[in-house]
Amino acid sequence: MNPYKDGPAQSYDGIIVRVQKNAAAMQVLTVFTVQKGLIRLFAGTTKKTGKRGGSPFFLFAEISFEAHEKNGIYHLGEYICHNVRVLLELTWQTYVYTQIFAEIVLSLLPEGEADGRIYALLQVYREALGRKNVRTATIIAGWQLVGLAGFFPDPDRLHIYRRGCYENGMRRWYVGMNEQAGSRAESISPALRKQWLDILTYDWRTDARLTTTAAALQYLEEFLYAYVTECSEKELKSLAILESGC
Repeated sequence: MNPYKDGPAQSYDGIIVRVQKNAAAMQVLTVFTVQKGLIRLFAGTTKKTGKRGGSPFFLFAEISFEAHEKNGIYHLGEYICHNVRVLLELTWQTYVYTQIFAEIVLSLLPEGEADGRIYALLQVYREALGRKNVRTATIIAGWQLVGLAGFFPDPDRLHIYRRGCYENGMRRWYVGMNEQAGSRAESISPALRKQWLDILTYDWRTDARLTTTAAALQYLEEFLYAYVTECSEKELKSLAILESGC
């Protein structure tokens, strides 16, 4: 198919949330755009788009581009990809948590639904990678994305049950609205509930420190993964590369 037969290209601004290759070795980007929300974008082969044989596209890079669309399929035209240093020189921890957050985005958000609040959250998360603890930033952004996706949790009404451990040793939970007959519910302290709400309402525009204990942050990280699984009905595959300290 020749996309250029389908009329003039449209302009888009977005943030890359997945970079893949298909069976034909074509790069396929998933981009959350201002104009259309999540779209899949066929970007050609690495040989055509890359520099010195490498891909120019990085997770959470901002990209401005033109694309032709037909039947929900987008083909990349001219583009500018804004990669920042932290994206080019990822530490292992940064890499792991960016993968987890990207998977949360893809698990919770439908394609083709624009939302300026979600775009703004992706922007502040991207900016936080170079100046905040990436684990903490991922937990905050993850919970806030859950809320923006329509699953805002009420810590006073959620039921929480222990479900063993993942292979990496991290505790596995059920976190949701349904009671589990025959299971003993976890008791959540008022202090943990307050810190949970503090994360849900955290204002990224301030430099104020978020006061959370290490234990509370661990619980809220684990609860996040459990709640995303419950809301999306999908297990987060990227947790397999997470090195748990539990």
